[in-house]
Amino acid sequence: MIMNKNGFTIMEILIATAILALLGIATGTVGYNTFRTKENAQKDMQTLDIGRAVIRMIANDILLSFNRVKEGKKNLPSSGSLMDDSAETMPTLFIGKDVDPFDELHLTTFSHMRFYKNSHESELAEISYYVEADPNDEQNMILFKRESKRIDDSPLEGGQINKLAEYLTFFNIRYWDCKNEKYVDSWDSVESIDYKNKFPEAVEIKIGLDDFKGGERIFETVAHVKMPNNLRRRKDVKIATSQDATKLTLTEQGNCEKCKADKTSCPEYCPTDKTEGQDKKNKTVEPLLIEQPSGSCSQ
Repeated sequence: MIMNKNGFTIMEILIATAILALLGIATGTVGYNTFRTKENAQKDMQTLDIGRAVIRMIANDILLSFNRVKEGKKNLPSSGSLMDDSAETMPTLFIGKDVDPFDELHLTTFSHMRFYKNSHESELAEISYYVEADPNDEQNMILFKRESKRIDDSPLEGGQINKLAEYLTFFNIRYWDCKNEKYVDSWDSVESIDYKNKFPEAVEIKIGLDDFKGGERIFETVAHVKMPNNLRRRKDVKIATSQDATKLTLTEQGNCEKCKADKTSCPEYCPTDKTEGQDKKNKTVEPLLIEQPSGSCSQ
């Protein structure tokens, strides 16, 4: 074999450099794709963990919501003040505000946890859920939880505020009106004529989170108010199984027959192709043990 004693030629160096560059590009592409795949998987898991934790927290607060109503007495004085002079009563409330696309919820509940012995607080607390934009990024909508360890005459203010989730796409809450056997978009146990001194028997919660891939993940559940003082009679109340959830939702909407003729008025759960071609955003729904309410009032 004849060796070139003068070293490598320019052509040989160029070819070797090109081969090394191609190998470097291939290796870098594989490494970058692996990193992006891992990063996307971590974001998916983080979104799932946050969404499930948040919706379960809200559902637990609703499940233990506490309405102090005494027979023959009004929970609130006619003056409209949330504080009663009588030591036998305390102000309790359940207020849901319909503010599309981010609703608000304020309630009194027994979900507060006492961590210190002999602390001047009980399990009863004021809770609020609301959404505000990040002052440094208006596209980032943040879900906050406010919790006050003591109930006072300003039940919508005070207490400690914690950030629960970022990049919300929507926050929707509906309340079961047992009298009319349908969901309503707002509730007010303080000032509303229809719902004064009353808590809803069940609450539907839906949260949308940005999945950072051009779509959103939707978390939904139905929380049933379980505290015994909220309920007057239960013998005629029926709780549907999760298999009947879609059917019951269609029934309470009451518009499916109409939407078959006019798809523009079709509710969300009606079996039509209303959204096909209209909503290109990828949506992944994560239902959590949905049991829709049914039957007449128990309060």
